[in-house]
Amino acid sequence: MSKYADKIILGISITLIIVGALLVFSASGSIGINKGKEILDYLIHQIVVLGFASIAFFVGFVTPYYSWRKASLILLGLISLALILVLFAKPINGASRWFRFGSYSLQPSEFAKIVIILYFARLTINFGEKIKNFKKLLIPLVILGFLMFLIALEPNYSNVFLLGIIGMTMLYVGGARAKHMLILAAIVGSIVIYAMWESHHGNNRLAGYLSGDVPSSQVREALVGIGSGGLKGIGLGESQQANLFLPEAYNDFIFAILGEELGFIGTVGVSFLYVVFFVMSLITINHIKDEYGKLIVFGLSFNIVLSAMINMAVVLGLVPTTGITLPFVSYGGSSLLVFLFSVGAIINVNAEGKIHLILLKWLKRMRKTVIRNYSGLDDGTF
Repeated sequence: MSKYADKIILGISITLIIVGALLVFSASGSIGINKGKEILDYLIHQIVVLGFASIAFFVGFVTPYYSWRKASLILLGLISLALILVLFAKPINGASRWFRFGSYSLQPSEFAKIVIILYFARLTINFGEKIKNFKKLLIPLVILGFLMFLIALEPNYSNVFLLGIIGMTMLYVGGARAKHMLILAAIVGSIVIYAMWESHHGNNRLAGYLSGDVPSSQVREALVGIGSGGLKGIGLGESQQANLFLPEAYNDFIFAILGEELGFIGTVGVSFLYVVFFVMSLITINHIKDEYGKLIVFGLSFNIVLSAMINMAVVLGLVPTTGITLPFVSYGGSSLLVFLFSVGAIINVNAEGKIHLILLKWLKRMRKTVIRNYSGLDDGTF
């Protein structure tokens, strides 16, 4: 099974991307027309973003992963700077989370998750057994807390929580004591919840959720969509909720459109793909010799599956509404870049970071073949 794990991971990613493209087209067509756009505008935008995300995949795929260990401190500095600068960007819907480039945007908080995975993997290995000492946890916690603070200022509490969970989990998997992590998680979680409660942005979501009512009209409409889908769904492209009932259904709430159009079978099928993705990642970890590589693969795959779980839980009304996308499926830019980079990196680490050497040998072999076939060229070039 281990030798097929990479192919299965890549196959699942491609399958989810195709499903996502179909659902984005289905969920965005009428919305685009009502906004004065062409029916294919959102789909074309998603395809363009997918092109950039493919480049991110290639970077993760060919870059020797051990070089990330050296570069992780620099990346930490760069992402900190980006999180500071984005606070001065023009607010969108009351939040300063994005750098805008025409109709495209970049969200630094998405990339912060990758950076914290790479840096914490390095830090825990450098600490070794010393990470079991509570005092040693202060350094990574200060770093994690600083990034969480900057993201909270945007405000973006969903990514604050997600980054906190990823960071804490990386420390635990890296060797920190469970009791230390539980104490710290309780303290940090309490601070974040208090900050949310005191902010207008987070208070409405928390208050609605804690009251026992459906937290928002989006969740209410999402549940209607999933319920109307039944076992097999009403058919691809036949969604009624996407027709102005469920705002921006092609984005964070696309799981509801999946349930409406492809039914219970579709939602269970997609959920199963995420489980298989994570299991295959764990299988690759068992065959990776380098500890840094193991931690990277765990962190990257954990981020993908955790994001999927939170997104589904939001749509089902199990947790307060967040801005977490459904990996590979939701309409978006930064998250797709991050997720496809992660897939490339996972495959790269499983190949022991030698993908670039394999590609180089292949290119040399191809060059020799071309030269041999066109031996009439005196200078041996092509």
